[in-house]
Amino acid sequence: MPIATNNAPTDKRPRDKAGPPRRMFLAAAGAAFLTLPSDPWDQARAQGIEAVDLILLLAIDCSYSVSPTEYNLQTQGLALALLDPEIVEAALAGPNGKIALAVMQWSSENSQILSIPWTVIDRPQAAVQFSAQLSTMARQTADGATALGDALSKAGAYVQSAPFDAFRRVIDVSGDGRKNTGSVVPPVRDALVERGITINALAILNEDAELDQYYAQEVIGGIGSFVVIANDYQGYGKAIRKKLLREIRFVPVSEVEPDLVPGRKIRDS
Repeated sequence: MPIATNNAPTDKRPRDKAGPPRRMFLAAAGAAFLTLPSDPWDQARAQGIEAVDLILLLAIDCSYSVSPTEYNLQTQGLALALLDPEIVEAALAGPNGKIALAVMQWSSENSQILSIPWTVIDRPQAAVQFSAQLSTMARQTADGATALGDALSKAGAYVQSAPFDAFRRVIDVSGDGRKNTGSVVPPVRDALVERGITINALAILNEDAELDQYYAQEVIGGIGSFVVIANDYQGYGKAIRKKLLREIRFVPVSEVEPDLVPGRKIRDS
């Protein structure tokens, strides 16, 4: 007599005695996974942190080598640059449609002041208001020497404490002289770069024809860092516009131009 067989596959794996609880755990874990933020910006939003495309600190030299007229040329140049439609468009063109700006004045070791606190530029009117603050901003630092290392250290602290989340964090430092007091610059620069902060510079050559070389070697650092050159304070406005446009414009990593290399120097002309 033929032997009857069951052709259905037999599962010989040991059964999970904690079947229902285990399945419930897996289901809960799966649900939790599905609710996780899909990218760092989503994570920031989930934690209540506002996500921006760029955190940019503008650090203005106010040491004794900068006359009242030269100070005004800096602030007015920045104010006009932030009214430029191309710069405003760049500020609003990133994935989050906004950037965060602040202004710091600096001179001697113990004189660095956040003159305009962190402000979100998320519409043209916000840029107009920030520009108005710049155009009327009084000089607030002590009339001291050029403590560039200490200025970068303080600027880095302000950037790190900014209440935003961003992939790009940049210090934009401008000046007309080399460090002549305070902390040595390269170690401060290197520490900031290690924390993911990029330092760009605007060298004003009215007193030092080789200041751009000093900035390139001692000051700037980080991904795509660069120096913009202004021959004098009269050229500051044109130079800062070029610099801001390059810093603010959102460029995906895959589309970075070949010439965006660390240490590149750009003239205002």
